[in-house]
Amino acid sequence: QHHSVRPMTAQVFHNMAQPPWIHAFILSAVLALSLNTSHATQNQTLELHGSGTTNPSKFFWKVMDQMEVHARLPIMMTYRAVGSGTGMTEFVGNTANGFQAYSHFGSGDVPMSQDKFEELEKNAGPDQMIHVPFALGAIALFHSVPFDGLQLDACLLSKIFQRKITTWDHADIKAMNPELQVPQGTSIKVVHRVSGSSSTAGLTQYLKTSNDDSSDISCFWDLDTGTTTSWPEGTMPAEPDGSDGVAETIQKNEYAIGYLDSGHGHRMGFKEVALKNKDDRYLVSSAADISAAGNMMGDLPNATADWSGVNLYNKPGPDTWPITMMSYFYIRKDLTALAESGSLLKAFVEYVLSEEGQEEMTAFGFSKVPSTLLDYNNETLRSLILHPDAPAWTYELSSTKAISGMGAYTLSQKRSTYAEYERGLINDQLASLQTGMSSLDDRAAHSLHGSGTTNPSKYFWKLMDIMEERARVPLFMTYRAVGSGTGMKEAAGNEANAWQAFNHFGSGDIPMTEDLHTSVNGAGGEVLHVPFALGAISFFHSIPVSAQPEGGVHLTACLLSQIFQRKIRTWDHEDILAVNPDLKVPAGSPIKVVHRVSGSSSTAGATEYLKTANAQASQACQWELLTGGTITWPSDTFEGLGSDGVAGFLQDNEFSIGYLDAGHGQALSLSEIALQNADGEYLRSDSADIGAAATEALKANILPAEAAASWHNVNLYNQPGAATWPITMMSYFYIRKDLTALGASGTLLKAFIGYVLSEDGQNMATEFQFSKLPPSILEYNADTLNNVVVSQSAPAWVFEEGDESPDVYGGAGNFVLSGKRRSFADYDRERMQAAIDELTSQVAALRATPAPAPAQVHVESDSDDDNAEALGIAALALALIALLLSLFNTYTNCSSSNVGACATPGTTHLKMDDDQTAV
Repeated sequence: QHHSVRPMTAQVFHNMAQPPWIHAFILSAVLALSLNTSHATQNQTLELHGSGTTNPSKFFWKVMDQMEVHARLPIMMTYRAVGSGTGMTEFVGNTANGFQAYSHFGSGDVPMSQDKFEELEKNAGPDQMIHVPFALGAIALFHSVPFDGLQLDACLLSKIFQRKITTWDHADIKAMNPELQVPQGTSIKVVHRVSGSSSTAGLTQYLKTSNDDSSDISCFWDLDTGTTTSWPEGTMPAEPDGSDGVAETIQKNEYAIGYLDSGHGHRMGFKEVALKNKDDRYLVSSAADISAAGNMMGDLPNATADWSGVNLYNKPGPDTWPITMMSYFYIRKDLTALAESGSLLKAFVEYVLSEEGQEEMTAFGFSKVPSTLLDYNNETLRSLILHPDAPAWTYELSSTKAISGMGAYTLSQKRSTYAEYERGLINDQLASLQTGMSSLDDRAAHSLHGSGTTNPSKYFWKLMDIMEERARVPLFMTYRAVGSGTGMKEAAGNEANAWQAFNHFGSGDIPMTEDLHTSVNGAGGEVLHVPFALGAISFFHSIPVSAQPEGGVHLTACLLSQIFQRKIRTWDHEDILAVNPDLKVPAGSPIKVVHRVSGSSSTAGATEYLKTANAQASQACQWELLTGGTITWPSDTFEGLGSDGVAGFLQDNEFSIGYLDAGHGQALSLSEIALQNADGEYLRSDSADIGAAATEALKANILPAEAAASWHNVNLYNQPGAATWPITMMSYFYIRKDLTALGASGTLLKAFIGYVLSEDGQNMATEFQFSKLPPSILEYNADTLNNVVVSQSAPAWVFEEGDESPDVYGGAGNFVLSGKRRSFADYDRERMQAAIDELTSQVAALRATPAPAPAQVHVESDSDDDNAEALGIAALALALIALLLSLFNTYTNCSSSNVGACATPGTTHLKMDDDQTAV
């Protein structure tokens, strides 16, 4: 017979003779027993077990560990990482167990397959399970090819994983990766999962979805899709199976490629393939917006319905990752049979969906689910059927909850274990070491390379030198002066390299040609034009000064057109003399026409101006040759290689004429033609208003509304205005809108362009005979640069101005270009230039001062030319030469390893060989 507590205690105390301390012990034990009979389960261990996809396994294990530590009651929580396919099978059950779940919950990165869902409904009834999406993740391709920046699209991946392409040097791969260098015939080792896996489902369904509409049937995915598939011979099954096996197999085999959840691959430090997304942009998952696909889900099915048709593959968007996966809990809607474990399961899922859980998940390479999906999930969880006696679990997080925090079913963050505490210390130490390693990585040289027009080359070189001197981390910046034609070609790429840029940027004094722009856009790229300066192309000649009219040589666009087309061949032609009646040249003096050879913006500027300016003129004036950076010139003209080649020809050949950027010709003191502008005024570029042409062009809406549009029709030739120069050129950067693949070089390029467009940069441009951009174009450029996409992990470069108060602490940052830093060579060059400028000024002043009358001293001389003035000038010239030699020699010695040469201030050290004589 079952006795109550009261009769038993009476029997103990009245019928048993025991010492008093024994009585007290027995009484306390019985009272404790009586207090706990209504909560007997508190002395039992609550269990929760799940199985499924390996991708979130580390996250699940961490949350489960935390819940076990934070619980007052003993709980045991496990998760078997066996792949989505096995997770589905164990969740659905089978005939042997009456289609009861073998685990409390399942998990997968794909919805329950249609056949499994229908099998469950058929054997266990409708509304048996619900889907709870809890995370967004990315499946990415990783490789062990010794090459950075590998790019592939869905078509190439389809061929590779189906073994239609079996070597890394295949022509299609090389076309997309022209810089890839591998031994001939190097085999591609394709690594794949074996048992059911959501990663396999994600890859195969993506390859099918992305290639279904391809015009190339060889791109079609002909294998099965889903968690398992029959892989072709020659592929490599992961050993051991699972994500870890794929990672291990890639790590052990050079030239391998395989698929993993992106977080796993990044934690292993693997190289990732840049995939081409639906918007034709190449991305790596770390730089993509994983959540973007989640915002395009549309209407979701009922939580208890079949979700097998739901996927986020190949969604549109410039930053959208093409293989985005949604991870799910598979849960039975009726949890009454699980008793208290049912409410523990609900508490686990609620924590994963909480703000803390979603944030914690990002450390494992997942992205949060959209807020709309969280609302959907909360409604779904409210529909779960729990056991009537199942307790509700609560949380004590950062804020202390007195009394309630001690509740039996409260998971408190205030509880921990020493092992948990020690792991935290180790993680802090690891983070500190990683920060140190990152700092060392920052010391690696950051490079930037460009090519293009020769006109701003000296300006670019100076800016690059300044940035290298002001940087705390090593910078390596170069610019090849090769002409606008070559610059735009290298910025566009070609068909052989899938229209990828050969440099970080290009530059030209003319817009990119329409065919190049169209080719880049057709390959999925976007080229932006960023105007950075205004310049002038002018015509220079070498008619002797004695033969020129007092105001110099004047020419019209019509005369220049006839001269350069060889319709007018001599300087004494009646049409030239009509404009220059005082021109005194020998009869029949031939005009020697010199022009650039390779692609040149100067050629484009000169020829397009002559065509534009003469469009409404008489037939004789019409420009009948081609226009552009390279044209076919008449056979009796002369070639000049680059601007220096044209200038050299003009200097060496009398009665010649050629075109140059105005600053170059003026710097060499060449004779400039006075051109007639649109208002009929004759001007030389040094007295014209170069910026006026841009102002007039803005009024006429000549610039495209979008920087990514084609600019091939944009020009500033022959704009109106009394002081407007007729051949004004706008110089451009050619850059890609998407710079993510450039990493730190992408943000360095933005910083370089930003410096060029800054007030300091624009002022410096004038030193090189460029004109500043109008404020409206600077604003246009600012909008353009705001839309340039750079890698999120790349450093942002900032400037500390030299003439402002120092930015204490901030100015010492690794990626601060500080005007407070300089090199001694730069300082010394500046000092020497100041000395030269002062001496030049003194020489000019002396020349302007009349020489004193020579003393009346009779000297026997064979020459009347020996006078005091000539001797004085000669002496002054020698003195200047000696001083400049002294300055140069001092600079050379101070810059060399011979430090002693500078030891004594005010002394000059001349190095002479034995056979040299000091003059």
